Amino acid sequence: MKRQLFLAGISLILGGMPMLAQDISSVNSVSYEWKSVPIVGGGFVDGIVFHPEAPGVRYCRTDMGGAYRWDAASNQWTPLLDWISLDESNLQGVESIAIDPQNPQNVYIACGTYTSSSNGAILCSYDGGRTFARVDVPFTMGGNENGRGNGERMMVDPQNGNIIYMGTRLHGLWRSMDKGQSWARVVSFPDVSEKFNPADRAAWGNRGSGIVCIVYDVQGTQDGRGTRDIYVAASLMGRENLFVSHDYGESWQPVEGQPVQYRPTHMVLTGDGQLVLTYGDTPGPSQMEDGGVWKYDIRKDKWTDISPVRLSDGGKAGFGYAAVSVDARNLKHLIASTHSLGGKHGYKSDEMFRTTDGGKSWKPIFKTGYEYDYSKAPYTEVAPLHWMFDIEIDPADAEHAMFTTGFGGWETFNLSAVERGEPVKWSIMSAGIEETVPLELYAPEKGARLISGIGDYGGFTHFDLNRPDPLGSHANPHFGNTNGVTGAWLKQDLIVSHRFSDPRQREFVDVLSRPAGEYPCHSRQSESQTFLCRGCCCRTSIQQRRWRGDLPYRYSATGCKNTPAG
Repeated sequence: MKRQLFLAGISLILGGMPMLAQDISSVNSVSYEWKSVPIVGGGFVDGIVFHPEAPGVRYCRTDMGGAYRWDAASNQWTPLLDWISLDESNLQGVESIAIDPQNPQNVYIACGTYTSSSNGAILCSYDGGRTFARVDVPFTMGGNENGRGNGERMMVDPQNGNIIYMGTRLHGLWRSMDKGQSWARVVSFPDVSEKFNPADRAAWGNRGSGIVCIVYDVQGTQDGRGTRDIYVAASLMGRENLFVSHDYGESWQPVEGQPVQYRPTHMVLTGDGQLVLTYGDTPGPSQMEDGGVWKYDIRKDKWTDISPVRLSDGGKAGFGYAAVSVDARNLKHLIASTHSLGGKHGYKSDEMFRTTDGGKSWKPIFKTGYEYDYSKAPYTEVAPLHWMFDIEIDPADAEHAMFTTGFGGWETFNLSAVERGEPVKWSIMSAGIEETVPLELYAPEKGARLISGIGDYGGFTHFDLNRPDPLGSHANPHFGNTNGVTGAWLKQDLIVSHRFSDPRQREFVDVLSRPAGEYPCHSRQSESQTFLCRGCCCRTSIQQRRWRGDLPYRYSATGCKNTPAG
């Protein structure tokens, strides 16, 4: 009734007004072209999946930034999940990716960022990732939880593309018999759950990550029913963690003689029946204190420790192993990566080892010599080598290898150079991947086109929206998270960034730039703080602590011509 009265009132008002004829000219609409402002990487790429037969077909997954497909024509990665809405953002964390070995067009993406959320889904594509059918599943996933670099948890049967196995963190082993359209739990699979007291934060944080690896042992036979022998590894310690089925997944038994003193992280099978596993005492990327690389000869039922770094006293290694990969064309050629090795046993950082004799001897790639090309992502020049939780040898080219990091990843096309004592040359492999978390954006009226506040990597200044910041991320001081960026609109040279840290209730304010000579600069450095001048602008830091009611300030700058007032 109220709506009717309102419309009637409008009608009366218009009825009492003279109506004038007006020419209405059409206005051309402006279409917007949306694209990423390139930073390149900026987050943990925790898995790379190559198709075993089709050259150039590969996908990668991230812990909370979706999945990507390699596009050889543009020489960069193409995002596959940008269509996911904010309400469904839990699907941006990818737990695993599987490609059908018999058909590279069939790809499956297991999505779910946290096990506390119930909206996990398997995305099924039958056209190479161009379109997807969403299948909601009754189990949760943890694409951004500990153990996210383990894998792969989901694998398509190489002899029957209808069959897919999926290992979960909390809900056991699942199987699809219809190309991912429906799923049923494999009830015969052993209970691999762990019981922890959530109040014990250390134990809770280092707990296992469920079923982490699935491998099919084809043995050169053709069987339309699928693969008879299947190996599944679970992130358990102190009990059996590797299981096998010899009857197409109907029954399961633990593999005899297996190492149980640490947790599996990755597993591969060579063509001559050697199962190779990496281990750590945590799933990672949490700190590891022990681990190893072991080989299981399936035909001889024999286990061998082939760890690249072995301790004579038999004690804990002080580090673990993150991943392993085998050359599809040379069964003795493998690479393995470490986690938490830096500063121990004569190694300055984590390491990737290479063997060409099946693990009898190994050569350290980075310790022998390497070169980095940072040009595609300049900010990575100051980032340490870390989180190599997936390493891959290209099945089509053994000189081409990749490894992941917390900011993207690297690739080389001369892997064998280490055998000649020459540097292995690495370049950024993550062009097209954009996984940063923007916390604030500021577009000044003049100067830079965009200044950003970013999670983990501080922020960036883009003068060109089509290229990465050539100076890298903001530094001196470096904010892990920059929660705010703004400027004085009437004094465009003054720009301020801000970080807030919850644990100690502190605020940090960084005055990014000031015209030289206009403001007094303090030349004294405070503790470990150093600062950078760019061009004619002085970069000064103000750290404002709000703690217990007091508000002490610390000022410092370098490279400024001014001296402190007073």
